[in-house]
Amino acid sequence: MAGFDNVAYVFDENVQIATNGTLFNVYRTNGAQVDGITSNPGVDSPVRSPENNSIVSVRFPDGTLADSVGASVDPMAVFDLQNLGAQNDEVAVTPSGTGQLTPGRTAAPDLIGARSEDASIPGFVTARRIVFVFDEDTADAGVVATSLFAYLPDGQRLHCTATSPTDQTQRPEETDNEVACTSWVVDVGGAAATVAQVSSAILAGVDNGAVTEESAGAMPNPEGSAPITGSTGTASA
Repeated sequence: MAGFDNVAYVFDENVQIATNGTLFNVYRTNGAQVDGITSNPGVDSPVRSPENNSIVSVRFPDGTLADSVGASVDPMAVFDLQNLGAQNDEVAVTPSGTGQLTPGRTAAPDLIGARSEDASIPGFVTARRIVFVFDEDTADAGVVATSLFAYLPDGQRLHCTATSPTDQTQRPEETDNEVACTSWVVDVGGAAATVAQVSSAILAGVDNGAVTEESAGAMPNPEGSAPITGSTGTASA
């Protein structure tokens, strides 16, 4: 449509009509996030496809997609027919412009993996941590722990409350691209997550701005997600 760029968000099941375009995002090669437009929801943006109720089309300012390399959704951007809300997630997209741009990769720190590890102290405490891995070194200061997430097989979300080491300057140089979360709470209710819950988390997520790059530009990461290796959980059907 003239004057706008449009992105079709495809979900793995039918969803209800979406009403807030700003909960749908794209991110550019420089790591900047651009929110979608809300305009006459259900008719202009966002609008659910009448032919396929798992697709939602969202408008963006004209030219946005020329250097956009990923698309993401915020929590509760859509709800399924059982009224379960979507969680934050992202996928790589191919930019519409020309040039050497890689889908899903920006100049800022991109989440590329996550792993679940034993963090127990034998004889004292049983614990589990989740390590978030980025594609470049991240700054020692400014980590936003509460912008790190983990999802359980049943869809529950945990959010991080503390990273380790607390002083990120203590990270070995070879792991300067990693941030480990050692303390978690369940979003709904706010209870501390159990070791079993953390162990069973299957998907890691980060909000934009959870970390910044180590270099002088200090660009913040875009929203991202990655499967967790080493998990005891199994994705639900």
